[in-house]
Amino acid sequence: MAAAGCISMILVAYYYMEKTLFLVPCPLCYAQRIVFGLLAALFILSALFPKGRTGGRVYGVLLFLTACGGCALSIRHLYLQSLPKGQLSESCGQDFYRLVQNTPIGDTVYTMITGSGDCGVVQWTLFGLSIPGWALIAFIGFAFWGLIHNAWRD
Repeated sequence: MAAAGCISMILVAYYYMEKTLFLVPCPLCYAQRIVFGLLAALFILSALFPKGRTGGRVYGVLLFLTACGGCALSIRHLYLQSLPKGQLSESCGQDFYRLVQNTPIGDTVYTMITGSGDCGVVQWTLFGLSIPGWALIAFIGFAFWGLIHNAWRD
């Protein structure tokens, strides 16, 4: 169930926000999608393979730490969006696909984690929260779901 939630977050971001609303995702958006994919894979692994008390705790901690990494990315993204206009670089930089093709992997990962000038733009809101705000809520929910469902269930 949680894996379906993580996968649906990725699909909504891709099909609705990119293909219908024509929003261009920034490197931090892609990093958050990767974390949702990792969470989905971990939820599927925890459901498919039998686990004892120790295995459940290991899965719970892995899910919790992965979701906390997603929370950190979302908080960084919200921070960049809250900066005044003059404080953030106005350069658009390369889109994600050119970034991956033209720069070394270390620089790509660094840009995905720290963000670029594109990450400070609020492109869409719902009830006053931007996309990383909603992603933060989802990461918090998945963190506690994974921890409680796996670590304290027999």
